[in-house]
Amino acid sequence: MGYAGLAVLDTLAILAGKPKARRLIKPALMPVLAAAVAAPDPGPVQRRVATALTLSAAGDTALLGKSRLAFLSGAGAFAGAHVNYLAAVNGLGDRPGMLRYRPWLAAPYALALAGFAAVLPGVAKRTGWGEAVAGFGYAGLLTAVAVSTLDLRGRRGEDPRWDAAATRAATGGALFVVSDFLVGLRRYRQAGGAGGRADTVLDAGVMVTYTAAQAMLALGLTELARQQDGVVRD
Repeated sequence: MGYAGLAVLDTLAILAGKPKARRLIKPALMPVLAAAVAAPDPGPVQRRVATALTLSAAGDTALLGKSRLAFLSGAGAFAGAHVNYLAAVNGLGDRPGMLRYRPWLAAPYALALAGFAAVLPGVAKRTGWGEAVAGFGYAGLLTAVAVSTLDLRGRRGEDPRWDAAATRAATGGALFVVSDFLVGLRRYRQAGGAGGRADTVLDAGVMVTYTAAQAMLALGLTELARQQDGVVRD
C-alpha cells in the first residue's frame, strides 16, 4: 500500500508540475518496494532483486536532473539493474521454460528491437550517435530481461502457483519495455526542442508503467524464489 500510494503521489506531482515534491517522492519509491519484498534470510535471487532495486533508486534520483550527464548516469544505473534482474531470472527453475515450445511468443520483442535499429539513424541526428548507440544497447538489455521473464512459465512443470508468479514477472518485463519506449520518445522530442503539456503527459505515462513494472518484477521474482527455496528445503 505504501509503495502504491507513493507511485500515485509521484504521478500527480508530475501532472501538477511540482518538481520539488518529486525530489522527495521519487527517490523513496524503490527503497519502499525493496522493504516490501525483503526476506529475513534472502537467497541469491532475492539479493539480485534487492540490488536491482537499489540501482533503480540511484537511476530514479539521477533522472530528476535535466542534463545529458544526468540522463546517461540514470541509464547506466538502470542497465546495472537489468543485469541483476537477468541474473535473478537465470537462477529460477529447473526445467526448460515456455519459449522452448513457443518461441514465437518472443517475436513482438524482436520486432520492436528491429524497429529501433531501423530508426537509429534518425534518432542519432537529434541525440548524437553516442547516445543513440548506447540507447540501442540498453534496449537490447531490456529486451533480454523481458524475454527471459516470459520464459519463466513452465520451469516447474505444470505448477499453477509457479506459473501465476511467472506471469506476474513477465507482465513486469513487458511494462518495462513500454515505459522505456515512452522514455525514449520523450528524449527524442526534447532533443528536437519539443516540450509543453505533451511531455508532461509522457512523463506521467512513464511513471505509471515504470512503477507497475518494478512492482510486478519484484513481487513475481521474489515469490518464485520463495517457492523454489521451499522446494529445496523440503
